Amino acid sequence: MQQLIPPCEPQRPDISFPTELLPEVLKRTVQNVVEAFRVPENIVGVQFLGLLSGCLGKVYSLQFNGNRVRSNLFLLVVEGSGVGKSRPMDYLRKVITEIETAREYSLATQKSLWKREKKRLDEQYRKLEDSMPRPSPDLQEEAMQERADLLLKIHSLERRLACHGDITIEDITPEALVQKLSDSPDQSLLSASSEAREQVKKVMVGYGGNNLSGEKPYLAGFSGDAIKTDRIGRSGDRVNSPCLALVWATQYDSMEQVLGDEGMLQSGFMARCLVSSSFRDLERGQIVTYEPDKNPDPDLNGWNTLIKNILARRPIMVDESDTISFVEVGVDEPEQVLNAICDLKALCVTYHAEVEHEARIMEIAYRLLLVLAVADQPDKPAVTIDHARCVRELVRHFLSCRNRLTGDSFHDRLRTLLGYIYKEAQKNNWPLNGKAPIRSGKITQSGKVKLDDIKEMARLFPSDLRIEKTDRCDSFQVYLLQKELRGC
Repeated sequence: MQQLIPPCEPQRPDISFPTELLPEVLKRTVQNVVEAFRVPENIVGVQFLGLLSGCLGKVYSLQFNGNRVRSNLFLLVVEGSGVGKSRPMDYLRKVITEIETAREYSLATQKSLWKREKKRLDEQYRKLEDSMPRPSPDLQEEAMQERADLLLKIHSLERRLACHGDITIEDITPEALVQKLSDSPDQSLLSASSEAREQVKKVMVGYGGNNLSGEKPYLAGFSGDAIKTDRIGRSGDRVNSPCLALVWATQYDSMEQVLGDEGMLQSGFMARCLVSSSFRDLERGQIVTYEPDKNPDPDLNGWNTLIKNILARRPIMVDESDTISFVEVGVDEPEQVLNAICDLKALCVTYHAEVEHEARIMEIAYRLLLVLAVADQPDKPAVTIDHARCVRELVRHFLSCRNRLTGDSFHDRLRTLLGYIYKEAQKNNWPLNGKAPIRSGKITQSGKVKLDDIKEMARLFPSDLRIEKTDRCDSFQVYLLQKELRGC
């Protein structure tokens, strides 16, 4: 993406990532990874927050200012090719992968016993059915109760056998996502990917023409709303209280369509996402190549200990919820904490016509407070004024990046449409060099360019296109001021 914000735009906002304000274990590890892999701080910091958010599941919650929130966040890292999205993610996920493997091994050992027990109960149920008379009002209550108890035990074993040890998922269809959540011990998952091009497509357009839209399970997973899939020929999957966190990295071209599309930009999915980018320019040589012989592996001891502590609290089996000790996060000096983040909506200039999803900003800020508090002290977490100051700067970073990316895509889309108008002018012999006006209806009749697009072009590119009002509110006189449009 080049010349993304036109010269007439206001000065771009500060997009620096506030590593120095992170809790000590996160700050130290981010610095270690950045030094070892020579990647932008925002990539590592956002991946830390996203992975940690997903590992917390439903164990921790925060009640603050009349709101109860969980820890799951939706985080998007948008970077160019070669900036270094994959290597930090791979290293940070190692400890999670090890724990997932151990959980699967533990479940596999148990499942062999459960299969035998289910086989025995199935046989017992069949014998009971054969010995019982057909259902009638005079069936003995004792026999009916025995039958109900057996069905309950069989259903419990079926749930256990379907259970998996996965904490993370990658490329997955909406239907498979709901099924995975349904079979998770606590209906909590983390979608983590260092190249999320396919996931972004599925969120935007759905999958296979199914009536389950691409973004629906993600919205439910973020908010904890019940979701159900219907399947032809067999029962669907239902999740009563899903908890889905997301940390995706993708390239600019993958996100350009999303950020340049007004409908998608205003969608529920994007309203829940925090977007980060370093805006590194590969052509200027700002990226330093990782050299394994010269760059030692980063010290991840603090991170690994934190993740092991947190995941030890998560259930492994579907019926373990009653044995889990849920943690309510406290708030030290709540009035000061609230004052520190109460004006988050005013942190960022909004570029172009994009309107921030203001109703979500405070909710997401509370979730960030929760994640930072647990990172500081997982055994007895409490939100402090330092966490609030960090959240304020994190939100500033995310909104600044989102606004700049949105402005970039908006600008590029209009520049492309302006090039299309100039080509149509040359093909149809419309007047150029500002010699005579063109009726806006001629330009919009193809359906590719809208009247509002022409208005924005006149504002953003005044040296290339000018408009004059007419006596009709749905029409303009359009002047193309150049002989040809350079750079298109």
